Amino acid sequence: MREHLFLSTKQGTRTNAAVVAYPDGTLSIASEKRHLVLFGEQVPLIRELPFLRRWFGLGLGIEPGGPPVTISVQNANIGTLVCFEDTLPAAGRELFQADKIPNLLVNITNDAWFTGTAEPELHLTAATFRAVELGRDLVRAVNGGVSAHVTASGRWAATRSEPVGGALEATPVLLEKRTIYEQFGDGPLLVFDALVAGGLVLRRRRTKRNEAPTDVDTSQRGAQDC
Repeated sequence: MREHLFLSTKQGTRTNAAVVAYPDGTLSIASEKRHLVLFGEQVPLIRELPFLRRWFGLGLGIEPGGPPVTISVQNANIGTLVCFEDTLPAAGRELFQADKIPNLLVNITNDAWFTGTAEPELHLTAATFRAVELGRDLVRAVNGGVSAHVTASGRWAATRSEPVGGALEATPVLLEKRTIYEQFGDGPLLVFDALVAGGLVLRRRRTKRNEAPTDVDTSQRGAQDC
């Protein structure tokens, strides 16, 4: 007999979510995936174009999750990135909008779809940027891919990519300090780019002005020549 467990903080919906099972048998609050995979979990215009259901049956029934939450396990306040969310800078920053600021990042995902390709390694490489941007250790549990412990400095402290079942032991550091990128995102970089672009435009205008030809009174010059 096959059983399915769907967890959601919104009544009447199903979401892709992560939970922690505590020793007493209770479950933590569900940390739901907010950024869905197009045509895998969500099909655009499916209600307006019902015939799409015949082609994208697997992408039906999943809804974007609710507000971000942190899951507490002893001293760890875990911010969870589900599936490919660890490749999205915005998804990482959203975790810090929760009631408790996360001091550890966890990613659970399934890369078995891409067995035999470079995707698992590329996925880990992209996820490494979230650890650095947010100043948090990142622990990844990956089915069919590369499980890893990535430090806040971007170092791969431990990895495991064996195709068979197993476990990866990690001792992440719980960090509390907030980073500039987490608080302001790409804002400072965009301001810097705007200043550089403005400076280059002004410099070009001044250069053209200095290179402009000077008017000469040819009548007086001709009289002197005679």
